[in-house]
Amino acid sequence: MKTILEIQKLDRQILALNREVDKCPASVDFRNYKKILQDGKTLFEQLENQAKEIIKNYEKALNKFSKTKGESEILRKRNVENIDLENASSLASTVNTVIGDLTEENRRVEELVRKAEETVRKSAELSNKLTEAKKRSTIIKAKIEEKKQEVAPKIAEIENKIKALESQVEDKQQYEKYKEMIYKVMKTVPDYKDFIESYLKISNTIGGFIIFPKRKGGINQTRGCNDQIKDRFDLTLECIRKYYIGEKSPLSTVLEQDKDFFNLFLDFRGYVEFFFLQDLVSSDYTKINFWLGEGDMNQSPF
Repeated sequence: MKTILEIQKLDRQILALNREVDKCPASVDFRNYKKILQDGKTLFEQLENQAKEIIKNYEKALNKFSKTKGESEILRKRNVENIDLENASSLASTVNTVIGDLTEENRRVEELVRKAEETVRKSAELSNKLTEAKKRSTIIKAKIEEKKQEVAPKIAEIENKIKALESQVEDKQQYEKYKEMIYKVMKTVPDYKDFIESYLKISNTIGGFIIFPKRKGGINQTRGCNDQIKDRFDLTLECIRKYYIGEKSPLSTVLEQDKDFFNLFLDFRGYVEFFFLQDLVSSDYTKINFWLGEGDMNQSPF
């Protein structure tokens, strides 16, 4: 329980360090400038849309201006050519109305041009601000990275402590899981303590180790988790023997995945001789000298 509380305490320390990075001035500035960039982008898009709309309205007004001017010329011409005095007054009134509309449209065009010029000016100012913000953002990112580098060793140190504590918890859980079995062994083995010390001294020499291809879900991990093997090397060696002669075993799938490794030794005899495992096999390399039982993998390994 104490170990778990220590892990939780270290987790809180890592969280505090990450918050320290998040709250440092550079991080705050970065978030502010990031917002400026986003707001600027949005405003720039709005101004761009306004400019497009102004240009569209300007073109419509210009077309109407041309059309009205044409109509005015036609009416003036008709007024000159037509000697009917009764229609002269009506034509003059129409001409004056068209001229008035033309003047109003001209005013609107001038207003649209003014707005377009103002939009271009604002766009230029905003573009300069965005450029400056991007430069500032680059500097701020560098400061944040510097802050992260500063706290990284502390975080790594805490994470290593957490791993060590977790390992202790795991070891304790393993002990609790197999405690009853250990007590049974202690009762049946004379001088159990001396036996364990002697066993550890022998097994922890170079001759007590062997290599397997390392990867997630590899041979060593699979044989330790397989209920038919339970990490027994004699049973593992029996699976390897079966692999070389094409027979199925609890480890067939994972051994087949590493066939390039086993092909290096050509056959089972080559594998045994390379790793000096002759004590575990018969003289003709066809049988395993099992440590417990007859190698029936349908029964419990223990």
